[in-house]
Amino acid sequence: MTATAGAVQCSNCNRALDESPALLPKFSYLRSGLRERSGGRPSRGLSCPLLLLIAFLIAPCSSANDVAIDAAHWRAVARSDLDFIHRTILEAHPGAIDRANPAFQTWMEDGYPEALSLLPRVHDYSTSLNAVRDYVTGFRDGHLFVSDQMRPPDELIEFQGWGVDERHGQFIVVTTARDWPVPLPPLGARLISCDGRSPESIVAEDVAPYVDRRDLNWSRRLRAQQLGTPVNSLGKKLVKCTFALGGAARSTLDVGYRAVTFEEFARVMHAGIQNRGHENGYELKDGTLWIHIPSFQLDSSQYATLRKMLDEIRRLHGVTQIVFDVRGNGGGDSSIGDMIFDETTGGLRFDDHGLATRPSIYAEWRVSKIAINGAEKALKQAVKTYGAASSRARWHRKLLNSLVSAQKSGRQWARQDSGERRLTRDDVAQRHGRLRRFAGRIAVLTDSDCMSACLDFVDQVRLVPGALHLGTMTGADSMYIDTTRVQLPSGNVLVMPLKVWRNRLRGNNEALVPDFAFDGDIDDDETVRRWLMSVLRTH
Repeated sequence: MTATAGAVQCSNCNRALDESPALLPKFSYLRSGLRERSGGRPSRGLSCPLLLLIAFLIAPCSSANDVAIDAAHWRAVARSDLDFIHRTILEAHPGAIDRANPAFQTWMEDGYPEALSLLPRVHDYSTSLNAVRDYVTGFRDGHLFVSDQMRPPDELIEFQGWGVDERHGQFIVVTTARDWPVPLPPLGARLISCDGRSPESIVAEDVAPYVDRRDLNWSRRLRAQQLGTPVNSLGKKLVKCTFALGGAARSTLDVGYRAVTFEEFARVMHAGIQNRGHENGYELKDGTLWIHIPSFQLDSSQYATLRKMLDEIRRLHGVTQIVFDVRGNGGGDSSIGDMIFDETTGGLRFDDHGLATRPSIYAEWRVSKIAINGAEKALKQAVKTYGAASSRARWHRKLLNSLVSAQKSGRQWARQDSGERRLTRDDVAQRHGRLRRFAGRIAVLTDSDCMSACLDFVDQVRLVPGALHLGTMTGADSMYIDTTRVQLPSGNVLVMPLKVWRNRLRGNNEALVPDFAFDGDIDDDETVRRWLMSVLRTH
């Protein structure tokens, strides 16, 4: 399974456009907007309250007529994007003609008018984007999403001054702003309710339709982190919220919204979220080779660094067990995962007697002009990153030729054979599976960020007899994968998958459950390491 089309070479991108390596670690919904203005350019806007004295002498911040004109503009923007997305999905998404998934076609047609019905509530950029994403999230496909890089640089965000994160089913305050006009909940406080509704109800009704509707750990945390923010709730605001800290003591606070710049909003919200680094690396201690792999999305320089690292690893002595740490890995090019696994272990071998009777794992690419354009871009990128004579470039060249040939023949699908058969962990064990160059124990450590190409890698490790999957439940992705980019009328980008997997062992939007689950802060490196080594010693 490998990434192909467009500049985003990722098998999983539910998230910020062009972000590598881990496309969306926690709080990812902010990153596409941040990335476009990361050069430190100051905002050109100020909130109306901050301009009251000047406004009194000169003019109001805006007139009713200006507001009406702005609303009409943003409704037209949303309508154009929705019309374009509907046509594009119909033309190029594999789900539009996938007979195995009639639910996709149902939402393709029913979700479209539902999103259009939200247009009367659109009045600015954020609500315009919410209406568009209401349609896109309904497909429940992590590889189908809309970017946010066209947010006006001077747009002000209504912000409540605090943010929560979901931890073990509770909504905990993890970040607060300074110098807020109303009292804010203390860090560590637990959110009980707002305006008579539970936090679960708020995120399900106010946030999920515009962010992520899937029932995944990662999705639940993402929604929780946006609770109370009108920017991703179609403008909805909270009035009063009740918090608890420690024992039974509770306090009800007014929710005070203030207009801030997007940068200030993002800075406060990011403060409570830990993001892992993006550098691959390794360390050997007491026979345990710990390989950090937070990214499968590499540029040519990072690829060269990885090759050097793998060469060093192959010359190591005294390795008795290997831990593949993929925390923070949101996907990328799955061939990178294949290379790391093969270079460090020699790859998996097993008895192939009667293997031809098992179902073949293959993919079908939806044939379209969009897919062909994406394949052309992906080939150029592969040549740039890996070289014209590389196996990756040859693979992309073969895909492009297959798509062009299918188009000329009038076929809707172009088949990609993986050369693999559908086998479970038990099947491989019964076939005496073993690693070619490593006889020790291996384990893989995951968190909820693990999706797409990261999931492919974990699938591979889990097939090895005796291998352990440790950490927390992974994320998940649909059967639709390998993305390309299409620019929308608004200037934002639709990222869309181009192929569908057939007979993949892991099901649609199925997360992988660890053999041993870590019940704590998965980002606490020291504690996680002690726990993992204890599990390896006793199992």
